[in-house]
Amino acid sequence: MDFQIVGNVARIRFDAAIIADNVKDLVNALRTDLDRVGEYNRVELDLSITDQVDSMGITFLVGVSKTIAAKGKQMKLTGVSKEMRSLFLMMKLDQVFSIEYRQGA
Repeated sequence: MDFQIVGNVARIRFDAAIIADNVKDLVNALRTDLDRVGEYNRVELDLSITDQVDSMGITFLVGVSKTIAAKGKQMKLTGVSKEMRSLFLMMKLDQVFSIEYRQGA
């Protein structure tokens, strides 16, 4: 996972599947970074090299969204694959998240 602040945007790029086996590590990795509240206004979670998300991963993403919203910030998912797009639409997560899909997705 890579965390960068560019201007007023915190960009977090996931380099592994967002699944039950990884969620605890992802939570721990993000905890410190997301506490840097004053340094950004928006968070972009880049899923462009992540092709797998399971129910625990979705719970994780919803939790991150709630944490960010509680801080008065906005969140956007970027680089979402065709497969994840189908899942997110089926679960109506497009109504929860601002989502930017990969080209061709």
